[in-house]
Amino acid sequence: GYHVCLFSYGQTGSGKTHTMQGSGNGAMRGIIPRAVEQILSQAAMMQSQRWTFTIKASFLEIYNEELKDLLVMMNPDGSMKPRDARTATKLSIKRNTEGKSFVDGIN
Repeated sequence: GYHVCLFSYGQTGSGKTHTMQGSGNGAMRGIIPRAVEQILSQAAMMQSQRWTFTIKASFLEIYNEELKDLLVMMNPDGSMKPRDARTATKLSIKRNTEGKSFVDGIN
């Protein structure tokens, strides 16, 4: 399999979140929804050719040295949950016995 990381870095207010997440549908979609759509489209095509595979994904934000699970903030239809309905699980970066990094607490 492949491990992929999209990393956005820059000044506050420079448009990182908008570039990654977008705002709305169509031309206003960000990199993340476009990439997910492309991956799922390819997966559907490959499944029709009898391929079997597993796709796992997580979307994190690191801001002021704090990790946030961006998928916890979304409903299954892609709309945002109200702030009081979002769970506040504390996430942390750890290393396993093989020395590989992972985020503890991410689904």
